[in-house]
Amino acid sequence: LGPSDGFGARDVLAWSEQDKWAVRPDQATVNDTLRLMLPTALTQRGDGEAAWLLYHVTPPKSLPPPPYSGTRVRWDTLTPVNVGQVVADSMIVVQVAKGLTLFELASNELTIHVHGRQPRFPELGPATSLISPVRYIATRAEYNKLKQATHPKLALDEFWLACGRTPNKARNLLQTYYDRVEEANHAFSGLVDGWKTDRGMVHVVFGIPQRIRRDAWNEYWVYGEEGTTNALTFHFRRKSTPYDDNHFVLQRSIQFRSAWDRAVSAWRNGRVRAN
Repeated sequence: LGPSDGFGARDVLAWSEQDKWAVRPDQATVNDTLRLMLPTALTQRGDGEAAWLLYHVTPPKSLPPPPYSGTRVRWDTLTPVNVGQVVADSMIVVQVAKGLTLFELASNELTIHVHGRQPRFPELGPATSLISPVRYIATRAEYNKLKQATHPKLALDEFWLACGRTPNKARNLLQTYYDRVEEANHAFSGLVDGWKTDRGMVHVVFGIPQRIRRDAWNEYWVYGEEGTTNALTFHFRRKSTPYDDNHFVLQRSIQFRSAWDRAVSAWRNGRVRAN
């Protein structure tokens, strides 16, 4: 971001040639053409054209491990790849690539993040895009079967019918599940889609907490009545990274094992209701 008394990434207007409308740079569509209108404070300085360095970052492919796991997705090994340089005075035209592209002003005054997402993001797309999110509640064998299915929609319908037992319950169950996935995309997306983050995982499986306490560096999600023995509290801590200003890491504990197993079992037995 730029200095507080000058300009920042929020002063950049991203115009989509595909939508013919302004879009958020962090929710750009892969292969769309964006026109990045640069801040007036930058273009009116009289310096002429400025050099911008371009870097590409490939998001982690792994989903977050369960809350009780001792493993984690490594972000400290991510390496930006220099993909070139552009010179511009008031506008940068770019074709959106999958993943994260950083446009860094050579003077280090400003960095623009452009995230290439699937079409219609943060909504979900075709049946093939609906399979990956069920990994949180599917067994490894079930998930592999879904990924290899010749007819993904039919295989997915069979999975949800097995969970819901009846067509009506299965329909309500999958509606609730994918609503939560889209809500996570709206709220928690950064370098990765929101449902693939720690907060997204907890939101999808457990739903909306009864209470959230937060400060600049922490979020505490409380399920149940806080202070009671049955209350469940997830602590997420903000992690500073140049690739994502919305990245929070769950403080994992083996104590979450039984709560996680119960929540997954509730999904698999059709006992989850919308909240």
